[in-house]
Amino acid sequence: MKYTILLTLCLWTISGFAQVNSSMPPEANIFYNKAIEIIRPEIKKLVHTSAMHCKKEKPDAALLITFLKRETILKKLSHADIEGIAVLVMVQATKNTDEELKKMVMLLRNNPGQESIDATKALSDFKSFLAYNINLLMDKTSISQESVINNLKQ
Repeated sequence: MKYTILLTLCLWTISGFAQVNSSMPPEANIFYNKAIEIIRPEIKKLVHTSAMHCKKEKPDAALLITFLKRETILKKLSHADIEGIAVLVMVQATKNTDEELKKMVMLLRNNPGQESIDATKALSDFKSFLAYNINLLMDKTSISQESVINNLKQ
């Protein structure tokens, strides 16, 4: 009985660490789901690889846009289109982080420890950072999402 109480307390504590301070706007996820299916394959690949780099470098929205402007395949796109791609990258990074959090929680269930709790907290903080930057980009984007999607089509 006391182990059940201890396990419950540990899992409750972990879920408290996994709270996200900022949440991604639902329209960003809708935009991602619409766009990712129809954008050009080379842009889709760039979105996925850039999302993986986001975890290592943790760029804010402005830095990510600067990085994307240097990409040769994006040279002909407008600033608004690049902002749209930045949203796609950050939403993909959020999805990647969600997967990592799920794995971490499963690991914690089997092997609770301070290292795992710290890693879970770091992932949750990163997810909040991404959500905050997605909100900034979504508020700032100057043209419609449909226009961006049309400009990135195959």
